[in-house]
Amino acid sequence: MGATTKGRKLEAAVAEFLSSQGYSTRQNDVLTGRSGVTHEVDVLAEKCDGLMTFRVMIECKNWNGQADKAVVTKAAHVAGDLGLSKAIVACVGGCEPGARQIAAELGVEVWGPEEIAEHLGSMSLRELRDDATGATEALGYQRASPQLPLLG
Repeated sequence: MGATTKGRKLEAAVAEFLSSQGYSTRQNDVLTGRSGVTHEVDVLAEKCDGLMTFRVMIECKNWNGQADKAVVTKAAHVAGDLGLSKAIVACVGGCEPGARQIAAELGVEVWGPEEIAEHLGSMSLRELRDDATGATEALGYQRASPQLPLLG
């Protein structure tokens, strides 16, 4: 399964969960920030109580490896530029320790495997992980590696 397909599957699961919590959701929404720059948001969730609207973006990473500080920093920047209430980074492979520290400092919520299982259920997490650790799809050309002579 390709990286895009894996990511879309996580986005759909997160959007479905948030919809069940009373949020209206949109996936892969392109919005223009205060800076004039456009940003694509994996999942945008909104809930209005008649007085206020709470808008959350969720950056979804269904990767084999861990999300790093750059992912968290970008999510915080995008949420700020779009004037959103909150940013969440959902990462099936977890986050590097430095990424969690930066997230805490920037007010970004991180959903690693434990939080995803709590929200989506362990069966969903297992399905997402199977996709993340399954066969990989190669893009581009195979790189030729010349044979090196044995040194004697």
